[in-house]
Amino acid sequence: MAEEEAEKLSTTTETERGGEGEGDHKTHIVFAVDDSDESMFALKWAMDKLIALDHPHLYQVYTLNVQPTLNIYPAPGFYITPEVMDSLKKSQEKTSLDILQRAKLVCDEKHVPSKTVSLVGDARDTICQAVEKLGADMLVMGSHGYGAIK
Repeated sequence: MAEEEAEKLSTTTETERGGEGEGDHKTHIVFAVDDSDESMFALKWAMDKLIALDHPHLYQVYTLNVQPTLNIYPAPGFYITPEVMDSLKKSQEKTSLDILQRAKLVCDEKHVPSKTVSLVGDARDTICQAVEKLGADMLVMGSHGYGAIK
């Protein structure tokens, strides 16, 4: 399912990126956000430090949220109905929408146009695939402080 979601992302062409001329190139930045304070802090920090606020038109900002794949396996005496699965998926979509709306508010406060992307899958792989598909020049994300080994 993560591959299907990743395929929905359109590959950014050179024309969409503003052509090949030096003055036409927009810097594409992907902000991977989740419901953590660290994630929103990274977004706000980058908006303040990285983006030239007097020239927001030079940037194409994407806020990206990745929700985990629902892996529910049947077991003896345990059955998940399709209605329950639909409810779980809707809850996941609402969570993603809420997170992306918070991130969009941060972008709007800085007058930086942004697009939102919501995907499902393993965050490590899905974020990397999305960055590649979107043709991003930069990825910004907060750290949960897990270290090298989770």
